[in-house]
Amino acid sequence: MAEYVYPESFTHIFAIGVILAFLDAFSIGANDVANSFANAVASGTLKLYQACIIACFTEFLGALLLGKATGETLRGKLINPVLFADNQGILMLAMQCSLLGSSSFVLASTHLGWPVSTTHAIVGAVIGTGIASFGSAAINWTWDNNGVAQIVASWFISPALSAALALVLFLTIKYGIMRRTKCFLLGLIFIPIFISVTFFINVYFIVTKGMPKLDLRSKYTEGQLVAISWAVGIGMGVILGGFMIFFGKRVIAQRFELQADGKYHRKSKAAQIEEGKIQPVDALSLKTDIAEGKIDANEVVQVHVMEETKDNIWMKGLKAVKTAALHGVEVDVTSAQDKDQEARMDATEKFDERTEELFKLCQVASSCFASFAHGSNDVANAVGPFATIYAVWSQGSNYMCLGMKNGRCWTKDKFASDIETWILAFGGASIVVGLTTYGYNIMKSLGNHMTLVSPSRGFSMELGATIAVLFASSKGWPVSTTHCITGSTAAVGAASGFKSVNWKLLGVCFFGWIITLPCAGVTAGLMLAYVGYAPNLWNNDILYSITF
Repeated sequence: MAEYVYPESFTHIFAIGVILAFLDAFSIGANDVANSFANAVASGTLKLYQACIIACFTEFLGALLLGKATGETLRGKLINPVLFADNQGILMLAMQCSLLGSSSFVLASTHLGWPVSTTHAIVGAVIGTGIASFGSAAINWTWDNNGVAQIVASWFISPALSAALALVLFLTIKYGIMRRTKCFLLGLIFIPIFISVTFFINVYFIVTKGMPKLDLRSKYTEGQLVAISWAVGIGMGVILGGFMIFFGKRVIAQRFELQADGKYHRKSKAAQIEEGKIQPVDALSLKTDIAEGKIDANEVVQVHVMEETKDNIWMKGLKAVKTAALHGVEVDVTSAQDKDQEARMDATEKFDERTEELFKLCQVASSCFASFAHGSNDVANAVGPFATIYAVWSQGSNYMCLGMKNGRCWTKDKFASDIETWILAFGGASIVVGLTTYGYNIMKSLGNHMTLVSPSRGFSMELGATIAVLFASSKGWPVSTTHCITGSTAAVGAASGFKSVNWKLLGVCFFGWIITLPCAGVTAGLMLAYVGYAPNLWNNDILYSITF
């Protein structure tokens, strides 16, 4: 007999679901988003705080404007939500336990510095709750319809495909530009082309895969979407390439000088001070200003005393709060070294620094688009289960899933609604908090400890990973952006020699991928079983009988 659930029943599950949804989105920001910007930060293209500022906009807007419909993972792919039609309360509890299993594993992995797939974590958690509720027969273990077999295969397919594409791109840049005598001139010629290709690939990905609400595929033909993407790509290539040629060339030329090894390197601070590019401010200049009467010495003393007094009374507390709030964006993630890192850096070939500087613009573009696409697609990993909790809490049994059509639940009144805007905004904001407060840990592991990352290498890694995701998506293969960027990072590093890659760290990452699904699943399943079959003060009857 079906249990009728009144609207706003199980408010305690909804309240705890809010907290767990925040933790899951927080863990996505600290792990998944962090690895999108790890190479850009490690190469020196972006400062950590700059990457966080960019991600605040790209992730949040991607989640808010282009967020997908509720809970794709639950819609007939892994477990049929019709099975919960007789007990919507258990559906709420299952989604709550899924969020707990996913967030706890991803947060633990982030603490250990393991880049893992948040998609696979939530999939594993849903599988665990499905087994705890209805037994293993309720799970789609096959290859068809994005079953578990496809997910297992993706552990090998996605990093291998990404590695191959990134390697081809990097070798093209290495031998076609970086090792040539006139590499800087070749860079000025080909960078606009790379920018155009980067924009084309990412715009095409967004309009075809990342904008489900606009449904552009039904409004335009494939050829029209390709033409639109190319138009944007070529336009941005002309604009940014022209800016680089007319303005960037002069600025870069002022910052670098030809040195004894025949390559251009960045000028020292002493040389820039001598040329007037940097104005030093020190105690000597302050004494000179006082001696010349430009500054009253009494005022200096008075200001110093006032500042010291303020520090003693108010400023110490404010500085402590500021330090705690900004800790996540002020951590040095580029100079931290393990015991073998210096040897890996020495074993890696260094290119002309002027030409490397040109690739920074390409790398910023690829990082921004990757982050925007991530926000539009992967935010559902956190807010999808929470949106189901909210739907049952707000609608009661009116949300009951009576059947499936085109991958969507058919309820008593209509199709299950998409994720509401405020939930998408909540998920996007939580992702940003995770990146800005704890994303540095993954950035240190991937960008700094795996191999040397320069702007040309980082661009190859990110674009190779993006192309791999595009190609795999068109074939219907389930892939993880985390797996792709890790695979491309290892491949580009290996192009400089076997000793240039931290293979031990790569093995640890692969181990983390394998245990993601079972660990999240066991945690979520055990928690659901513990709560669902616990003694009840009001009803001691056994709710279910499970057949394995």
